[in-house]
Amino acid sequence: MAREVRRARARPVRLSLTGKCVPTVQPTLPRTGASTHNAAIRADSAAGQGWALDNYESGGFRAQPAILTLDRGYAICTEARSGSSYLCDILKTTGILGNPDEYFNTYCMTVTRGIADYPADPEGQFAAMKHRMATPNGVYGLKVFSGHFDNAQITQWTERLPDLHFIHLVRLDVLAQAISHVRAWQTMQWTHGAAKRSEPVYDFDRINLEVKRLLKSQNRWRYYFARNSAPVLHLNYEQVCEDPQGAADRVARLIGLGETPKVDPDRIALSIQRDAINDEWRARYIATAGSLAVFD
Repeated sequence: MAREVRRARARPVRLSLTGKCVPTVQPTLPRTGASTHNAAIRADSAAGQGWALDNYESGGFRAQPAILTLDRGYAICTEARSGSSYLCDILKTTGILGNPDEYFNTYCMTVTRGIADYPADPEGQFAAMKHRMATPNGVYGLKVFSGHFDNAQITQWTERLPDLHFIHLVRLDVLAQAISHVRAWQTMQWTHGAAKRSEPVYDFDRINLEVKRLLKSQNRWRYYFARNSAPVLHLNYEQVCEDPQGAADRVARLIGLGETPKVDPDRIALSIQRDAINDEWRARYIATAGSLAVFD
């Protein structure tokens, strides 16, 4: 079992929200680029607290009702088809471990979640997610793929979120993950029961490239944690499926939550998409690529 390390919490410098939907005085921020981030930081400083973006509008996004104070939280650092949506649902059902989602993914939030006016620019997304990412106890969560981090890096979100912890979620069976991702991209069927736009077609080259991309992306996360000496909770898809309650318990311990989370299986709607097609593609891929005598 992976060793858990809890990050030291700096209570005296905890950041908090205004708790108001639209403050009396608020700057209008530019939409994109470095100037957006700089303006946000200046707004934070001028307000004398960690968040001063309640009146930020981008792409028609409108401020939500009263904001919760963010106390502590986590980022699920992972890649697609790792079981991350399942883990997010597990944590959401507890009611005390935040509302993790892909807040830096415009397609996910607008199409999958149905929020038509969700911002497309990273600074706007950063401003928007604080209305959605926390449970009433102040615990927040988000899910980040390496590509999301690349796009949102200019916001310096890791420096601006209070008492941030990291969860590194991987899928041990990388080939199964790659096949799942290639198939989902072909069909645009990201969840079980969703309508598919086209039929899946076996493609050795795409699967092979995806295996390599996933391994590279996993190592990018490992390098990020190593060079920052960041405390990380390591989880894998297989163990989360085997013990959902145990995964939630470990996340609670990571962030130093005194309460015991209780997972509600009846509220988890996701189910496994893998079927005979995945098994067939796996066998065909191994028949072509498999050779213990070759070391790439």
